[in-house]
Amino acid sequence: MNLFYNIVILPIESILEFVFCFTLEKFDVLGVGGAIVSVSLIMNFLALPLYNVADALQLKERNIQKSMAVSMPARNFLILPV
Repeated sequence: MNLFYNIVILPIESILEFVFCFTLEKFDVLGVGGAIVSVSLIMNFLALPLYNVADALQLKERNIQKSMAVSMPARNFLILPV
């Protein structure tokens, strides 16, 4: 568990902490709200590749479902168990 934290979570936490502190110090006019907005923007920017991968997987799944719908005829009757 500690290894997972050190490899995955800690770098993300460090980047976000740096962005928060940097924004808070350099743009003190914006205050804490501005720092939170900047952290949110950076987090969305870092997550963008994940969104792209998810969209590609969703498109692939959609194409598979379309091909299955074309190859299988639609049934317009109800099958009741005996």
